[in-house]
Amino acid sequence: MAKKTEKKVEKKVEKRPVGRPPTWTNPDVLAKLIDQYFKNQPHPTMAGLAESLDISRASLYQYAEKDEFIDTIKKARQRIELIYEDLLIYGTAPTGVIFALKNTGWKDRTDMTTDDKPLPAPIYGGKAKDSI
Repeated sequence: MAKKTEKKVEKKVEKRPVGRPPTWTNPDVLAKLIDQYFKNQPHPTMAGLAESLDISRASLYQYAEKDEFIDTIKKARQRIELIYEDLLIYGTAPTGVIFALKNTGWKDRTDMTTDDKPLPAPIYGGKAKDSI
């Protein structure tokens, strides 16, 4: 007896978007809402900005990954980072500010030598300090 070969028929499945549709499609609208937040909020934060936009912080960061919104979100983050930096330099309690800045990408820097050689002498006015 001859075997019948079955042909598999592939169905074209239309892909539908998954998840909630974006709240904003126009970066100018979002920029105006962000400006309004900064005008009305004396102590702005990223979490506060997300709350005022009625989205989560994670969603706010996801908008920053979209090409049309990257500049808008980046400017908002820089405005908040500027406030943190000002508080770090001129404020009286830097601990919380240091923590907040580390969450924006700042890092502590430690200078070390790994070869047990002494560090070079600092230069003052073009001459090493020990030769002055």
